[in-house]
Amino acid sequence: MTGPKAPKDPTRKRQGFYIMRNKEISGSVQPDGSGVQFIYLNDGRMISSAKIVGNIADDAMLDLLSTAEGFRKLVHSIGVSVEMDSADKKTVFELQMYGKSDMYGSGTTLRMAVVADGMESVLNLSDCVWSDDDDIPGRFALSSTSRSRTAAQRRRWQRSNSI
Repeated sequence: MTGPKAPKDPTRKRQGFYIMRNKEISGSVQPDGSGVQFIYLNDGRMISSAKIVGNIADDAMLDLLSTAEGFRKLVHSIGVSVEMDSADKKTVFELQMYGKSDMYGSGTTLRMAVVADGMESVLNLSDCVWSDDDDIPGRFALSSTSRSRTAAQRRRWQRSNSI
């Protein structure tokens, strides 16, 4: 009998920072019974979170978070973990970039399914298709078809190695 073995091509650990950590949220119930919670990133909100929660003090890094282009340069991937009252519940993480020509309609919206068992799901941004019309990071959301409205969640941005 042999013990566990390390993967042959392990994912390299990247430096990262949190935008939200161990925060309990309660989504608004929608007419169809689903729940959704929006967290807005524009108007300096993400930069404030990066300073306070992520302990980022580097002004150059913070400036990159103010535009979609800078965000994509700085952030390699996004880790999301969610815990709910039942670990088998599924949620959807959504990141929306606001667009230049139509703030809410022309930017990129990325979605990732997340199981609410506390394990981190990772969205690798290099695998995503981006709109040329992306302007600024707009919001992220967590939605669930479940009637459970409370979730504790963590969002960790992993930095690109080039920064």
